[in-house]
Amino acid sequence: MKLKTFVALLFFIISPAIFSGPQTGTVILENIPAPSLASNVLNEPIQQPIAIYLPPSYYTNIDKRYPVIYFLPGYEDTLAAYLKGYVGGYFFEKSMNSNITQGRLKEVIMVMVNGYNVLEGSFFQNSPVTGNWEDFVVHDVVDYIDANYRTLPNADSRALVGLSMGGYGALNLSMRNPSVFSIGVGECPGLADESGLMNSSLFNDTVLIHKIISLKNYFDTLPKVEARQKYLDTVAYFTADPDWLPIFTLAYGSAFAPDTAAGAPYFDYPFTEDSNGWLVKDTVIFKKYDLGFGDLKHKVEVYKDSLLELGGYGIDYGTNDFFQWIPEGCIYYDSLLTANGIPHRLWVNSGGHGDQHRSRTENYELPYCDSILTFDTLHLSNATQIDRFSCPYQLSDATIDTLNQTIHITFRANTKINSVVPTLFVSPGARISPPQGSNVDLSSGSFTYTITSESGAVSTNWTVIAGVTGIESTESERRTIHIFPNPAKSFCRVEAENNIAKVELLDMTGRLIEVKYPDSPDAVIETNTNPAGVYLIVIFLKDDVLNQKLIIN
Repeated sequence: MKLKTFVALLFFIISPAIFSGPQTGTVILENIPAPSLASNVLNEPIQQPIAIYLPPSYYTNIDKRYPVIYFLPGYEDTLAAYLKGYVGGYFFEKSMNSNITQGRLKEVIMVMVNGYNVLEGSFFQNSPVTGNWEDFVVHDVVDYIDANYRTLPNADSRALVGLSMGGYGALNLSMRNPSVFSIGVGECPGLADESGLMNSSLFNDTVLIHKIISLKNYFDTLPKVEARQKYLDTVAYFTADPDWLPIFTLAYGSAFAPDTAAGAPYFDYPFTEDSNGWLVKDTVIFKKYDLGFGDLKHKVEVYKDSLLELGGYGIDYGTNDFFQWIPEGCIYYDSLLTANGIPHRLWVNSGGHGDQHRSRTENYELPYCDSILTFDTLHLSNATQIDRFSCPYQLSDATIDTLNQTIHITFRANTKINSVVPTLFVSPGARISPPQGSNVDLSSGSFTYTITSESGAVSTNWTVIAGVTGIESTESERRTIHIFPNPAKSFCRVEAENNIAKVELLDMTGRLIEVKYPDSPDAVIETNTNPAGVYLIVIFLKDDVLNQKLIIN
């Protein structure tokens, strides 16, 4: 995604005992020194942006130290793509707050590492053309975070997670640096089986191959200084072009087959044309390309001992990935790891290429890291509060009695309260039993949740007490969408029978106030920053668009 860098600073909020919403962390964007990128041919800057999530207790529990999860983005993705929700509706700050206050994660620091460069992607690979991006991650970023934030500065407390290009980077860098990271998890990672690279976007289109050959031939006819300028102009043109494959090809070649001696475009290419215009493949140069996403069997053999040192290693892919060579590569890599006795996890979902990023990270990848990382056990929280509780068809905000550990909630008369799915926000890092998303039977008038503290030392039972009024929900509401509470104060929740593609909050003049891309049957909209009044919520489903008025008090 071609996006300008977005700077976000979110302020820490301490929730009082009476209901006012979940606690939140802080997101900071910094430009940090990147000496590993010095002296690269394309003049990549030696200051690079990173986004840092600090958990809710960071500024209050000053003795506490935290594990760090490092995230590597996909090709074309700036940090803004994840801060602004452009990758499958994933919002970095909101997702991390949700993870830590909805029972999925203990408190961690999470760092998004930039991988976007002049060629729109570094592949987190050391290269004289674009700079040593592996060293940037492994040394510059990790050292900076350890020096400036209260981390647990050891491999057992560091995980590396990535998407697409970053998924390849997470698997590759963790495999090569087990003394720095103890966990590597790749989502939709760039992995190619023995024939997969030829089926990839790099080489499955002969028109693209001839185009790259023509470019290289053209630059060879120019003096080096002129060729360099023409090449940079060409890069700028390809960057603005909606067709991403030419610039992707330049980026991949620069990362894995660099050649600075020959001049622009500064990489070897495995194809040339003969006198009749037929393509000729250079197997020696192609091997350099295969050493990137491919050559998996050899990598497992070479790095077997390093892989065995890791505490966790995971692959997550979607069966409907647009790039079908990726699922094939993931299956092949899984078989190699299994054959070599290397412990790992393989998650398979029905999604495409990163379109389920939010749900995959929240429900699988980050909880997996949480189960393996080493935490500061001396300073984990003993808190077991419920800060927010909501259900479909509730008439108003739930009343939370923190003294007696009870929650009072009122439903409409025809609500089927024998099977509701509440949403809970709890003390940061605490666990919920039964877990978030479970069906709950309130038909007896009450139900008990157990909240276990982040430390695991304290467990508290909370009783939900349900009441019913004579007000009924309409048939259309029961059949289509649920928006509750309505009227709303702090938030409202939107639920549908099927996945919601997009939710828009508009004022009555039609001005867009907020938009979300949940890609799930529910979405939460914060309303406490909006003036009291009547608003319109528009819900975009797969085959329909629905709308309903929302009153904010």
